[in-house]
Amino acid sequence: MPARFEPPALRATDHQNRECAVAANPDTFRFCFIERNRIDAFSRIAARPPAQRTGLIATSDGATVYVVDHEDDYDATQMSGKLTVLNGADKSEVALKSAGGNRLEANGVELGKGAKVVAAVTEGRKATTVHFTVR
Repeated sequence: MPARFEPPALRATDHQNRECAVAANPDTFRFCFIERNRIDAFSRIAARPPAQRTGLIATSDGATVYVVDHEDDYDATQMSGKLTVLNGADKSEVALKSAGGNRLEANGVELGKGAKVVAAVTEGRKATTVHFTVR
C-alpha cells in the first residue's frame, strides 16, 4: 500500500516548556531565511581559494561586500562606492559605505535570485569594479 503524504508540521517549545504549533508565515520568517542564505553564502566564500574570496552577501535590508586581498582581509574603512542591481528590467542604485573591517554595506536594495550586481568601489584615487550574479 503506498504511503500517504502528510504535510510537514513545525512545532516549537514555548517559554513554559510547552509544545505548540508554529504557523507558516513567509513574512514573519523572511529574516530567518535571509540569515540562512547569508550563512550559506559566507561558507561558499570561505571555501574559495584566498585570492577569490571577495563576496557579496544579501542581508535583510541590503547587501554586504567582503573585501579580501589574497589571503588577508583588506581594510575597507577608507572605501566607498555604489552598488548597482539589475533585477530583470528593474535597476536600482545605492551607496556602498564602510562598515568597519573588510566590510562595505549597502542598505535599501533587494537582491533577487538571478540579479546582476555591480559594485563600483573607490579608495582615494583608486577605483575598481566587481561583478556578481545572485544565485
